[in-house]
Amino acid sequence: MHSYHSVINPMSLFLRKNKIHSKMDIRNNWNSNTVNYRHRIRRWLFKKSYDESVMDINQIPFGYGQEGSYSISHCEDLGGAIIVKNGIVGLDFETSSRIHSRIQQKLELKNEQPLRVPADIMWVIKEAAFKANQKNLNTIFQIEIKKFKKLRKNRWYFETENTTGLSLRWKKWAFAIALRSDFP
Repeated sequence: MHSYHSVINPMSLFLRKNKIHSKMDIRNNWNSNTVNYRHRIRRWLFKKSYDESVMDINQIPFGYGQEGSYSISHCEDLGGAIIVKNGIVGLDFETSSRIHSRIQQKLELKNEQPLRVPADIMWVIKEAAFKANQKNLNTIFQIEIKKFKKLRKNRWYFETENTTGLSLRWKKWAFAIALRSDFP
């Protein structure tokens, strides 16, 4: 069984419940400390999509066909990617210990304070929502979390202005997937 099934399974289930067809993978050898990690991630995207444009290292892969998208994330010990055929998503993850309260103070908008979103979770939610909106936004500071609901231990549902998503903690990482809710 895949070593990251504890992350991939709930995220895939969230997407299936929203009628989104996806392929996702997370791997240790796709981390930002591995030689050619970007090429490795893009090679996987190419093998799953047959879209040669994803191999251009100077471009952020975004659109997939007419109605789909790609998203990539990596940190110092993990890397991952997702392809969806019928929606726009953003994927993000980070080592939880790297995100501390000073970062949260810069990120957190006044209206978000009552939601009590943990710093690491806020970071990945805003990054994932930004990636799902990369054609429309300039910075993650423009993202406002409007709804934040605990589903179970270490798993949350969230909404921003035009995304819904799932965030979770697993081992030492925080993960989020954001799905554009205004996509036709």
